[in-house]
Amino acid sequence: MPLELVPSATPLFDAVPVNTVRAWILDRKSLPLRTLPGMKEDRWADYHLDDIRSLHQKSGAITLYDPAAPCLLMARRLDWDTRILGVPSISLDHFFFSNETDTKTAIDLLNTASKHWRDEGLRLLVHKTSPANFGVIAAMAPCGFDLLCNHLDYVSDAERAAQLSKPIDGYDFGPARPDEEEQVAQLTQNNYALTDRFNLDPMVPRDRIPAVYYEWGRNAFHGHSDLVWVARRGGKVVGITFWSDRKRLETITGVNCALNQLGAVDSRDAGHGVFRRMTATVLAYYRERGARWGTIATNVLNYPLQRSVQGIGCVIHDSLFTFRKDLQRD
Repeated sequence: MPLELVPSATPLFDAVPVNTVRAWILDRKSLPLRTLPGMKEDRWADYHLDDIRSLHQKSGAITLYDPAAPCLLMARRLDWDTRILGVPSISLDHFFFSNETDTKTAIDLLNTASKHWRDEGLRLLVHKTSPANFGVIAAMAPCGFDLLCNHLDYVSDAERAAQLSKPIDGYDFGPARPDEEEQVAQLTQNNYALTDRFNLDPMVPRDRIPAVYYEWGRNAFHGHSDLVWVARRGGKVVGITFWSDRKRLETITGVNCALNQLGAVDSRDAGHGVFRRMTATVLAYYRERGARWGTIATNVLNYPLQRSVQGIGCVIHDSLFTFRKDLQRD
């Protein structure tokens, strides 16, 4: 039986057996957050089941299911990326099948979905997965995906960061004010990481990359981040970090862990420990509100950031491959 579209109006687990999806999650052990301190595996699976159900209902989501394989593919049209980059983009968020499924079947299913999206006029297909997801990784290259980068996830302990971090003369740290939105956007635009996927992908027009980060900085003030935390020198914003509170994670799993979405320091202030101190102070802010832990992702090649967060006791707890496919290249 071929892949069939599950309409967004149809509750996902009416069309796809929830116990099958739970078994995929637990068998692969490759979805994020499993190794967070205090995480229980059954609650971790509950969290991802809820996340998958929520994704199915989002605008631009595409859910494809083959009950014979069985296999579940879940994707999202990336309207923001498409508008900013000028490249019609889509993200393959989940590609589930059992460990017993042979690689050829997985390749055939992924090629079928890719052809459908290519025929729709989409071009850039992105997929992020754990290095532990061997079945999916085996299908990537035969389906025309290229490996772009590997990100490491660090977990930070607010109490340890407070002990290891020291104040820096001339700098102050705290929540951004509404009138600092433009400063934050400009700093984000001018100091984005050269190792992020947008900068590494030859399909992304070079002249559009600054606009990605400028818009990211603006959006952080308008509901896309729960907290914008900044470093200031002489009253001017010279460092930024965006965070998500992850309240749903706490509600379902009982683990209170904030998520770092983006961070940058003005190049003229680099090398003074600003990012390290900025991270420690925002963790202290979250600690006062009940979140001892935070996660920080960075490209494996971003050695300065890794040295910075290691300096306040952060340790690696996960990693992530980013693949991309030019749908129009086939």
